[in-house]
Amino acid sequence: DRVPEADGFYTQASYKGAFDMVNWAADWTALSAYGVLTANGAGVGAGPSSAAVNPPTVTITLTSGSSLGFSLSSVAGRSYQLQSTATLNPAVWVDVGAAVAGNGALLSLEASIGADPGKFYRVIVQ
Repeated sequence: DRVPEADGFYTQASYKGAFDMVNWAADWTALSAYGVLTANGAGVGAGPSSAAVNPPTVTITLTSGSSLGFSLSSVAGRSYQLQSTATLNPAVWVDVGAAVAGNGALLSLEASIGADPGKFYRVIVQ
């Protein structure tokens, strides 16, 4: 911890930077409105006991010409839900299939694009 200079301008705070233990930008900025951020992480400091979830690296492939395949590394004890939306403003996210339980291995999720290839996709980790 750094001690502020004794010049009357700086004030000692119990956190570092702008975020403390939560993401203050979640659930009220344009990033949330466009579906980039979710409400996860928003709120008043949850404390050091709340474990952060690292976002998975997702690989997207076109399979059989009419489906998108999403491959990602998973964590046991977490669930992974593929969602889609036709527009980002406003974004109305819809579940694609059922949530899949993580097992610590590579997961495969699939979405049929059919005659509507203009959708946006995301994977929610819970």
